[in-house]
Amino acid sequence: MAASFLSAFFLSLALTPLFMALACRLKVLDQPDNGKVHCQPLPLLGGVAIYLSFMMIMLFSLKNLSSQYRLLMLSATIIFGAGLMDDIKPASAVTRLVIQAIAALILIAGGISFTFLPDTIIGKVGEFTLTLLWIVGITNAFNYLDGLDGLLSGAAIINATFFFGFTYFTGQMALGYVLMAFIGACAGFFPYNFFLGRVFMGNSGSSWIGFMLAGLA
Repeated sequence: MAASFLSAFFLSLALTPLFMALACRLKVLDQPDNGKVHCQPLPLLGGVAIYLSFMMIMLFSLKNLSSQYRLLMLSATIIFGAGLMDDIKPASAVTRLVIQAIAALILIAGGISFTFLPDTIIGKVGEFTLTLLWIVGITNAFNYLDGLDGLLSGAAIINATFFFGFTYFTGQMALGYVLMAFIGACAGFFPYNFFLGRVFMGNSGSSWIGFMLAGLA
């Protein structure tokens, strides 16, 4: 588990400056306005570095992970891709919501769902509805955090660390491995985003992190 954390951390630490430079070159920038704390345009592709750092570690471990983890990564990749396109050319809120719902439905169809209600039609409908609202809601909640220095990456690290503590004491080693890679990727990005932040994740990173946390939970 330590290896997955360290590998993702150093990959993210190395890749973030590269994508900062690429974002500046391609003019994928977050422009300042009255509702933002930064006074100059900042690059928006930090989320690409986080995503790639995590996925590089996971690609070496796919054969050892269950189909549900693979399904989560596939669905999260859809979210990442949609967010990246939105960073480059902003899409409507309806379009983003539809894509998020589709990705959430893929998870639910694969068995990643709440299962605490009675085994009846009403219970199943309730579980489906709650799961859909949970995944889409958490995805968007984290998406809105990417505005203050260190807030989103810090919140992701804290939440995932608590998740890891739970999995460690319950012996869920595969989930712990995934979480450590996730934490490492976010931690490698954090120094560039902390006060005074030089880069933002963009929707590609913020929505991906929210979706991943919702699914891992």
